[in-house]
Amino acid sequence: MKSPHDDEGSYLSRNMRSYHERELSLIRRRLESIEAVLAEEMSADDKAALQEALREHRMGKSILFKATRPRARKR
Repeated sequence: MKSPHDDEGSYLSRNMRSYHERELSLIRRRLESIEAVLAEEMSADDKAALQEALREHRMGKSILFKATRPRARKR
């Protein structure tokens, strides 16, 4: 027998998925806008270096940046 809460769980799951898809879409659009602005202001060498860095990042070859100093605590 099916519980009335079964449908509620799948609804919440679909709702969260939809929310995350919208958030990802917004992030992608913002990133594309930033890349467009940067591309307008960069030299040819800078553009080539950025493209190479983005390729390496997509392939998982980039190294994560870790701050040398701890962040200040919010009070």
